[in-house]
Amino acid sequence: MIVVDANVAIKWVVEQPHFERARDIVVRDISLIVPGMFVAEVTSTLWRYVRTNEISASQARAGLASILGQISTFEQDADLAEDALSRGVELNCAPYDCFYLALAMRRDASFVTADKRFINRLANTRYKRHVVHLADWT
Repeated sequence: MIVVDANVAIKWVVEQPHFERARDIVVRDISLIVPGMFVAEVTSTLWRYVRTNEISASQARAGLASILGQISTFEQDADLAEDALSRGVELNCAPYDCFYLALAMRRDASFVTADKRFINRLANTRYKRHVVHLADWT
């Protein structure tokens, strides 16, 4: 089981750097878990691609269905909020990204992301073992 964020999932349907690595996650048939806010994040990101004419509306709809179909479990945000807020305060970063970290910690799973800034923020903390960059995921 792994936690993936929206920036990894978008690469399943929109070609971007490391898209092959992202698609490898799906091919391996690993149980994927995400916080509920993932749905809004993915939907918003696909809308931005439509708005900038990088994909069509029909591609966005198909991509959304494909992405959501890959997810095994959607964890309730309310169940993660307190932990996400605590990590955000402790790390001096927006709790938004900490929802994924909180979920990974709760499930003792790896959190795979392409967000280097967040990974760098965790580099000298006790949380670094929970997060792996997509390019380094095996």
